[in-house]
Amino acid sequence: MSNKTNINRRQFIKATVATGTASVTDFSSSALSQKLHHAERNSNEIKLKFGVINDVHHTTTKNNLEPDIGEHSEWIKASAEAMNGAGASFVVSNGDQIHEGYNGSIPSRYKETEFVRNLETYKENMKFFKGPSYYVLGNHECCGAIDKDGIRSIWHYPEDNQFIPENYFQFDYPEQKLRFIVLDSQYEPDGTDKKPFCEGYAEGYIPP
Repeated sequence: MSNKTNINRRQFIKATVATGTASVTDFSSSALSQKLHHAERNSNEIKLKFGVINDVHHTTTKNNLEPDIGEHSEWIKASAEAMNGAGASFVVSNGDQIHEGYNGSIPSRYKETEFVRNLETYKENMKFFKGPSYYVLGNHECCGAIDKDGIRSIWHYPEDNQFIPENYFQFDYPEQKLRFIVLDSQYEPDGTDKKPFCEGYAEGYIPP
Protein backbone atom coordinates (compact mmCIF):
# COMPACT_ATOMS: atom_id res chain seq x y z
CA MET A 1 0.00 0.00 0.00
CA SER A 2 1.40 3.39 -1.01
CA ASN A 3 1.96 6.00 1.66
CA LYS A 4 1.91 8.83 -0.86
CA THR A 5 -0.49 11.62 -0.03
CA ASN A 6 -1.76 14.68 -1.82
CA ILE A 7 -0.64 18.08 -0.59
CA ASN A 8 -2.41 21.31 -1.30
CA ARG A 9 -0.76 24.30 -2.90
CA ARG A 10 -0.21 26.25 0.33
CA GLN A 11 1.51 23.27 1.93
CA PHE A 12 3.72 22.83 -1.12
CA ILE A 13 4.77 26.49 -1.18
CA LYS A 14 5.59 26.42 2.54
CA ALA A 15 7.78 23.37 1.93
CA THR A 16 9.87 25.12 -0.75
CA VAL A 17 12.64 27.67 -0.35
CA ALA A 18 12.73 30.95 -2.24
CA THR A 19 16.27 31.58 -3.47
CA GLY A 20 15.86 35.18 -4.56
CA THR A 21 12.92 37.46 -5.24
CA ALA A 22 12.36 41.11 -6.12
CA SER A 23 9.06 42.75 -5.20
CA VAL A 24 7.87 45.16 -7.86
CA THR A 25 4.86 47.43 -7.58
CA ASP A 26 5.82 50.02 -10.23
CA PHE A 27 5.03 48.40 -13.57
CA SER A 28 6.93 50.80 -15.85
CA SER A 29 9.65 49.10 -17.88
CA SER A 30 12.42 51.32 -16.48
CA ALA A 31 11.37 50.75 -12.86
CA LEU A 32 11.24 47.00 -13.39
CA SER A 33 14.70 46.99 -14.98
CA GLN A 34 16.10 49.05 -12.09
CA LYS A 35 14.70 46.60 -9.52
CA LEU A 36 16.14 43.65 -11.43
CA HIS A 37 19.60 45.20 -11.75
CA HIS A 38 19.56 46.08 -8.03
CA ALA A 39 18.82 42.43 -7.22
CA GLU A 40 21.69 41.39 -9.49
CA ARG A 41 24.19 43.72 -7.80
CA ASN A 42 23.28 42.34 -4.39
CA SER A 43 23.56 38.68 -5.30
CA ASN A 44 26.56 36.41 -5.48
CA GLU A 45 27.65 34.57 -8.58
CA ILE A 46 24.71 34.41 -10.97
CA LYS A 47 24.59 31.38 -13.25
CA LEU A 48 21.21 32.04 -14.81
CA LYS A 49 18.67 34.85 -14.75
CA PHE A 50 14.96 34.32 -15.32
CA GLY A 51 11.73 36.17 -14.69
CA VAL A 52 8.48 35.21 -12.98
CA ILE A 53 5.17 36.95 -13.60
CA ASN A 54 1.90 35.90 -12.00
CA ASP A 55 -1.55 37.03 -10.82
CA VAL A 56 -1.94 39.54 -13.63
CA HIS A 57 -5.68 38.73 -13.91
CA HIS A 58 -5.66 40.01 -17.47
CA THR A 59 -8.96 40.40 -19.30
CA THR A 60 -10.12 42.29 -22.37
CA THR A 61 -13.76 41.54 -21.52
CA LYS A 62 -15.94 44.26 -20.02
CA ASN A 63 -16.67 43.44 -16.40
CA ASN A 64 -17.62 44.89 -13.03
CA LEU A 65 -14.51 43.62 -11.25
CA GLU A 66 -12.22 45.52 -8.91
CA PRO A 67 -10.22 48.45 -10.38
CA ASP A 68 -6.92 46.53 -10.27
CA ILE A 69 -8.36 43.70 -12.40
CA GLY A 70 -8.76 44.37 -16.07
CA GLU A 71 -6.97 45.18 -19.30
CA HIS A 72 -3.30 44.87 -18.40
CA SER A 73 -1.64 44.55 -21.80
CA GLU A 74 0.72 47.44 -21.08
CA TRP A 75 1.77 45.91 -17.74
CA ILE A 76 2.54 42.61 -19.44
CA LYS A 77 4.49 44.25 -22.26
CA ALA A 78 6.46 46.40 -19.79
CA SER A 79 7.33 43.32 -17.76
CA ALA A 80 8.46 41.50 -20.89
CA GLU A 81 10.65 44.42 -21.97
CA ALA A 82 12.15 44.69 -18.47
CA MET A 83 13.07 41.02 -18.58
CA ASN A 84 14.73 41.62 -21.94
CA GLY A 85 16.72 44.50 -20.48
CA ALA A 86 17.82 42.41 -17.52
CA GLY A 87 19.04 39.61 -19.76
CA ALA A 88 16.58 36.98 -18.54
CA SER A 89 16.98 33.61 -20.24
CA PHE A 90 13.30 32.72 -19.87
CA VAL A 91 10.09 33.80 -18.13
CA VAL A 92 7.63 31.67 -16.16
CA SER A 93 4.00 32.82 -16.23
CA ASN A 94 3.06 31.46 -12.85
CA GLY A 95 -0.74 31.18 -12.90
CA ASP A 96 -3.83 33.41 -12.70
CA GLN A 97 -2.63 35.27 -15.77
CA ILE A 98 -6.21 35.88 -16.86
CA HIS A 99 -9.38 36.59 -14.88
CA GLU A 100 -11.95 34.60 -16.79
CA GLY A 101 -12.39 31.75 -14.33
CA TYR A 102 -14.93 33.16 -11.93
CA ASN A 103 -15.82 36.25 -9.95
CA GLY A 104 -15.79 35.26 -6.29
CA SER A 105 -18.08 32.24 -5.87
CA ILE A 106 -20.07 32.96 -9.05
CA PRO A 107 -19.34 30.64 -12.01
CA SER A 108 -17.88 32.37 -15.05
CA ARG A 109 -20.47 34.02 -17.25
CA TYR A 110 -18.04 34.47 -20.11
CA LYS A 111 -18.40 32.49 -23.30
CA GLU A 112 -15.73 30.11 -24.55
CA THR A 113 -14.79 32.46 -27.40
CA GLU A 114 -14.08 35.29 -24.94
CA PHE A 115 -12.09 33.02 -22.64
CA VAL A 116 -9.95 31.78 -25.53
CA ARG A 117 -9.42 35.33 -26.78
CA ASN A 118 -8.03 36.36 -23.40
CA LEU A 119 -5.67 33.37 -23.28
CA GLU A 120 -4.42 34.26 -26.76
CA THR A 121 -4.09 37.98 -25.96
CA TYR A 122 -1.93 37.25 -22.93
CA LYS A 123 0.27 34.95 -25.02
CA GLU A 124 0.62 37.61 -27.75
CA ASN A 125 1.66 40.24 -25.19
CA MET A 126 4.29 37.89 -23.77
CA LYS A 127 5.86 37.66 -27.24
CA PHE A 128 7.49 41.02 -26.45
CA PHE A 129 9.88 38.93 -24.37
CA LYS A 130 12.60 37.64 -26.69
CA GLY A 131 13.18 34.31 -24.94
CA PRO A 132 10.95 31.32 -24.20
CA SER A 133 7.91 31.65 -21.94
CA TYR A 134 6.64 28.76 -19.81
CA TYR A 135 3.07 28.67 -18.57
CA VAL A 136 1.73 27.36 -15.25
CA LEU A 137 -1.97 26.84 -14.60
CA GLY A 138 -3.77 28.78 -11.88
CA ASN A 139 -7.30 28.40 -10.55
CA HIS A 140 -8.58 31.23 -12.75
CA GLU A 141 -7.44 29.40 -15.86
CA CYS A 142 -8.69 25.98 -14.77
CA CYS A 143 -12.12 27.20 -13.66
CA GLY A 144 -12.66 29.00 -16.95
CA ALA A 145 -14.65 28.01 -20.01
CA ILE A 146 -12.41 25.24 -21.41
CA ASP A 147 -10.57 22.27 -19.94
CA LYS A 148 -6.82 21.81 -19.44
CA ASP A 149 -6.35 20.18 -22.85
CA GLY A 150 -7.86 23.26 -24.47
CA ILE A 151 -5.61 25.60 -22.49
CA ARG A 152 -2.52 23.54 -23.37
CA SER A 153 -3.42 23.75 -27.06
CA ILE A 154 -3.08 27.55 -26.79
CA TRP A 155 -0.24 27.84 -24.29
CA HIS A 156 1.82 24.99 -25.90
CA TYR A 157 3.90 23.15 -23.32
CA PRO A 158 7.38 21.80 -24.19
CA GLU A 159 7.26 19.00 -26.76
CA ASP A 160 9.93 16.89 -25.02
CA ASN A 161 7.83 16.56 -21.87
CA GLN A 162 8.76 13.36 -19.99
CA PHE A 163 6.03 13.49 -17.36
CA ILE A 164 2.57 12.04 -16.99
CA PRO A 165 0.20 13.83 -16.61
CA GLU A 166 1.07 16.13 -19.49
CA ASN A 167 0.67 19.30 -17.46
CA TYR A 168 3.78 18.41 -15.45
CA PHE A 169 6.79 19.30 -17.56
CA GLN A 170 10.49 20.06 -17.36
CA PHE A 171 13.02 22.17 -19.23
CA ASP A 172 16.79 22.09 -18.97
CA TYR A 173 19.75 24.47 -19.09
CA PRO A 174 22.61 21.96 -19.52
CA GLU A 175 25.41 24.54 -19.41
CA GLN A 176 24.36 25.56 -15.89
CA LYS A 177 23.47 21.95 -15.01
CA LEU A 178 19.96 23.05 -14.09
CA ARG A 179 16.62 21.33 -14.60
CA PHE A 180 13.35 23.11 -13.85
CA ILE A 181 10.30 20.98 -13.08
CA VAL A 182 6.85 22.56 -13.32
CA LEU A 183 3.96 20.96 -11.43
CA ASP A 184 0.21 21.54 -11.59
CA SER A 185 -1.75 22.07 -8.37
CA GLN A 186 -5.13 22.31 -10.07
CA TYR A 187 -6.50 18.91 -9.09
CA GLU A 188 -9.28 17.74 -6.81
CA PRO A 189 -8.34 15.71 -3.68
CA ASP A 190 -9.24 12.50 -5.57
CA GLY A 191 -6.69 13.30 -8.29
CA THR A 192 -9.16 14.37 -10.98
CA ASP A 193 -8.77 17.62 -12.91
CA LYS A 194 -10.44 20.84 -11.86
CA LYS A 195 -13.44 21.22 -14.15
CA PRO A 196 -14.43 24.30 -16.20
CA PHE A 197 -16.76 26.69 -14.37
CA CYS A 198 -15.80 25.35 -10.94
CA GLU A 199 -17.05 27.60 -8.15
CA GLY A 200 -15.29 29.46 -5.38
CA TYR A 201 -11.66 29.70 -4.36
CA ALA A 202 -11.32 25.96 -3.78
CA GLU A 203 -8.04 24.40 -2.70
CA GLY A 204 -5.90 22.93 -5.43
CA TYR A 205 -4.01 19.67 -4.87
CA ILE A 206 -0.82 18.16 -6.25
CA PRO A 207 -1.37 14.42 -6.76
CA PRO A 208 1.42 11.94 -5.97
